[in-house]
Amino acid sequence: MRHFVNYINLLQTQWDKVYGKGRSSDYIYHRHIEWLKEVVPADRSLFFDVKEGWGPLCKALGKEVPDIPFPRINGSEAIDRTAQYHIKRGLVRWAGVVALVAIAAVWFTR
Repeated sequence: MRHFVNYINLLQTQWDKVYGKGRSSDYIYHRHIEWLKEVVPADRSLFFDVKEGWGPLCKALGKEVPDIPFPRINGSEAIDRTAQYHIKRGLVRWAGVVALVAIAAVWFTR
């Protein structure tokens, strides 16, 4: 998790340089999409909303639409589940550290 925080800080530093310090995530996202549309040829890029499913992606790739549902693993429920898992994991680790310090304190004060 600490590497993820470092990664986010690095991205924020880069975004501040490119898009201006203190810009909102929404502004940065839309400006980045505009930049991509400027520098990547239209025939080499695809911008679509994943809510549209397989259609636009398969069309761009020249493939048939598969008979399986479009994967939706980054929905709000999945994100909530992942966040809860990491929060619980962190709390358990800190509880272990606190318990260890408490045991050491009792041991050394006898």
